Amino acid sequence: MMLTSKLRAAQTALRRRADPHFTWVINASTPWTVPAKPLAESTIALLTTCGLYRVDTQLPFDARNDLGDPSFREIHVGRLLNNLGTARAGLRPCPSWLGQETGHSK
Repeated sequence: MMLTSKLRAAQTALRRRADPHFTWVINASTPWTVPAKPLAESTIALLTTCGLYRVDTQLPFDARNDLGDPSFREIHVGRLLNNLGTARAGLRPCPSWLGQETGHSK
């Protein structure tokens, strides 16, 4: 995979500001580990880059930072979906996430 011009620029900035030897890690495949026990008996975490946060109690991610926002937000099972927002530039919550009618047939 080739780096995009934006990633090349970010890499150059990171090398200048923090680590002169910084290089992006490019994975050719998705790593996988077989679970040690059944999922029903496990605690899992879902990691996503869509910038989900609870609008009622959490600050949004910094979607304007070209180098990204490395922080995270915990959203526990059972939270109301209509309290979720997205902080990623260009991404708006889908009405179906919020339990609303979309006007589209399924």
